[in-house]
Amino acid sequence: MQQFKKYDKYKDSGLSWLGEIPAGWVNFRINKICIMVRGNTGFKKDELLEKGEFVALQYGKTYKVDEINNSFNFYVNSEFFKPDQTVHKGEIVLISTSETIDDLGHSFFYNRSDVGLLGGEQILLKPRKNLVHQKYLYYFTKVISDELRSFSTGLKVFRFSVEDLKNITLPLPPLPTQIKIAEFLDTRAAAIDAEIELLTTKAAKYKQLKQSLINKVVTKGLNQKAEMKETGIDWIGSIPKGWEVRRLENLISLQNGFAFDSSVADTTGIPIIKMSNLKLGKISILDSNQTAKVSKDLASYLLKSDDILLGLSGSLENFAQVNKNDLPLYLNQRVCAIRNKAHLETNLLLYYIQSSMFTEQVAFNSTGTTITNLSTNILLKFNFLLPPKDEQVQITEYLDAKTGQIDQIISTINQKVLKLKMYRKVLINDVVTGKINVEGV
Repeated sequence: MQQFKKYDKYKDSGLSWLGEIPAGWVNFRINKICIMVRGNTGFKKDELLEKGEFVALQYGKTYKVDEINNSFNFYVNSEFFKPDQTVHKGEIVLISTSETIDDLGHSFFYNRSDVGLLGGEQILLKPRKNLVHQKYLYYFTKVISDELRSFSTGLKVFRFSVEDLKNITLPLPPLPTQIKIAEFLDTRAAAIDAEIELLTTKAAKYKQLKQSLINKVVTKGLNQKAEMKETGIDWIGSIPKGWEVRRLENLISLQNGFAFDSSVADTTGIPIIKMSNLKLGKISILDSNQTAKVSKDLASYLLKSDDILLGLSGSLENFAQVNKNDLPLYLNQRVCAIRNKAHLETNLLLYYIQSSMFTEQVAFNSTGTTITNLSTNILLKFNFLLPPKDEQVQITEYLDAKTGQIDQIISTINQKVLKLKMYRKVLINDVVTGKINVEGV
């Protein structure tokens, strides 16, 4: 990493979270250097258009976007127009609410010549150009996100208010210095983002390789020269001789979850596993996880070791396998536990629900347009390709080894991405707060 110089002289900023700033910089309350507008134009996802009169800055489409440019293609027409809710080039928008504390205070820069309309749960910052350079202010919003989190309220949904934002003070260098800082960060951030994109693309290719491997082995086995037989089912085609097409209902049992009262905020009992806890095979116990006290009436909703959990709504990534070290756990509604009842290799079931054979059946049998919904009665009717027991063992051992290697490669790539994102964050922080001097770079 490049070594940077410091400024010649520093002074105490008077702010505990900021420390010293360059001697020539001056503190300003953020409401003195920009006009603030709270968003009250709520767009629903199904109200967005591919073409329209105004760019629709809908919350769900913007809360992880850093720049709104011409690649952002969500629009609404004039029925949503409000004069005080317009967004113009060079203005900044802060996301004022989030389901996770880490996403609270995310900001994006509006870099389009046409007019946008502010969405709900957003705060628009209109820079006073005689005091602050628009891009400098944008980069500073990346620094104050940690400070904004200190104002957050809520347990399941976190938010801060315009009044909280007004309490933020930031140090301003002279305008020429602000411009040089913004230009430097534009260049460096773009280079870091390009490297992140290359690594992300590489990880995606390995994910595709893993998916292709699972699809092939789960449906055709390991022996490429195996004698095949026709199933008589068009969409399945031929399978290795000795394999059977079986209904899931003959191989597994299902346990549905219980409709726990989400208003109960007990924190001393057994964690309740919801779809939000399931991600790509793993259970994640969140800090905000709801719990329930031990009860005989709830005994049937206690999970068992090796249960395979499947979310019945939303993303097909909502699955996980229960490890005995995770227990005890309760099962919530809209999640089902798949239990092996026919001497089936449990890991083969886990690979099956990751395969195209499973996902194609989900797509054909699920209801809903924007959110996938699947019933357990239909799930039990799904087809499963059952190899002989010895082949089941061979297949799971092979896939465990191969997918484990791929997962390790993906993990290494993701660690590099994480380091780059952290470096980007630290660099922005150090430059806009005057910790390092980039004027001569």
